[in-house]
Amino acid sequence: MQMIRTAIFLGFTIFPIFSQVTAPVEVVNSGVAAVNDLGAEVVKGKFACLYERMNPQWRTKLAEKIGGEEKLRQQCESAGAVLAKNATTITRLAATGFPTVFEVSPGKKESIVDGKKVETLIYTQWLLFVPTITHLQIVGDDGIHTVESRSFQVAISPKSELRWTFIDGATTSIAELRNLFISLPVNVTLPKQEKKLLEQK
Repeated sequence: MQMIRTAIFLGFTIFPIFSQVTAPVEVVNSGVAAVNDLGAEVVKGKFACLYERMNPQWRTKLAEKIGGEEKLRQQCESAGAVLAKNATTITRLAATGFPTVFEVSPGKKESIVDGKKVETLIYTQWLLFVPTITHLQIVGDDGIHTVESRSFQVAISPKSELRWTFIDGATTSIAELRNLFISLPVNVTLPKQEKKLLEQK
């Protein structure tokens, strides 16, 4: 505690080693609700939302890989047609379980301490790993299959306002996330991902 007080009087603060935290319940509820809203749009076939609500940093990185943002937008919007071609329908996409919460995106905040201007290092964004469950209905020659996929959405929002953007957990890795958000803990683990056949008609 004395070291932290000394650091403040010297005009800076020390970042914690780990950025995993417990967020206010309204933050968690807002992130989960935003994932459910995204899922509801996808189930309705409004796949343009995958591009529109994609995290801007991730969208730029992804666009660089596939040849530009317009191509990425078209790819997202055509997802429904691709599914239809494969006789597949998304019947459910929703949050499930409790998110893991992190603070990311280091920034600075100025304040006055004992009449002196102090620059404090802060985290400016919330980042949540929100576990998700997706049901895919697939029509095959041998009947209708329902496949359950468990994955997660990475939900990111400025702390100044709860405005969420997303990264699909199935399309990213720890290394890629840490490249965008350097304050993620070294030992961070992603939510479990798995698929299983639920039923066949």
